[in-house]
Amino acid sequence: MLIDVDLSRDVARSGTYAVAFHRYTDPAGYPTDMWAGLRYVDRFELRDGQWRIRRRVCAYEWRRTDRVDGEGGFADTYRRGARSTDDIVYHILDD
Repeated sequence: MLIDVDLSRDVARSGTYAVAFHRYTDPAGYPTDMWAGLRYVDRFELRDGQWRIRRRVCAYEWRRTDRVDGEGGFADTYRRGARSTDDIVYHILDD
């Protein structure tokens, strides 16, 4: 992360690195994974005593896309997580 503050003008700029993951259906109908390395480049301004984002640009550095072929890659003993009380975290003490 880079932060450059100019207190004489009450402005600042920053660059924040991130890695994003997206799964979507491509135009041909195939599930596709996309990874991207990107930066959020922001201009901040001090307003009423609080720093606020005035402008944000998302600049990507790289990306990779792959068609998804099944869910493979995990051993049979692995469990798929769930966003509910069906998740293993709720049942790990049941044995």
